[in-house]
Amino acid sequence: HLRADFGGWRLRWELHTEFVTWTFMREGNPEVPSTEPESALQAVPQAWLSQLPGECLSRIHLWVLPSIDSTHEWVSRCLHEDTLVASTIADGQASVHTDFQLHPDGFSRILVFSCTLPPRQLGRLVQQLLEIESYRMAALLGLPAARAAGAVLADAERELAELAQAIRSAKREDEPGLLDRLTRLAGQVEGQYAATHSRF
Repeated sequence: HLRADFGGWRLRWELHTEFVTWTFMREGNPEVPSTEPESALQAVPQAWLSQLPGECLSRIHLWVLPSIDSTHEWVSRCLHEDTLVASTIADGQASVHTDFQLHPDGFSRILVFSCTLPPRQLGRLVQQLLEIESYRMAALLGLPAARAAGAVLADAERELAELAQAIRSAKREDEPGLLDRLTRLAGQVEGQYAATHSRF
């Protein structure tokens, strides 16, 4: 990992098994914005940002704000209230609000309100929220593989049922052919396992 302070903004870069995370941080304005709140990315040089390698798996704007009377105004400006999810945490010392939606800028959004959570605990909370979203999206990388494996395993299950029925009524001369079918079926299932076990 790497941490760097560029004055107006800070960077944390971390290498994971299948992806890297780029976290950009900056001090914000606790006043309720008239339109969209400022993001940390607005402080990052856009030419440099556009040249980052790879494909983007997840984009999140996360704002940490003091618990103020204008919580509802922040929520209504930043999140879709019809899909809003909120929770108090740390014995009521903070609240987390999100809508699990991709907004027009391609980012999902999380609002954290806290004025009593100690800085270390607040930092851990922010890191955990970012990791939840990152790993939620990373888990979806396995969805196409799961669908393909599901189809193969459904076919294998049908063939196994047919084989089990055939074995019950098989004559001695049928056994070599049934054993051959059973061996091929076992090979297919083992091949599917070998192709997908690292993903699951």
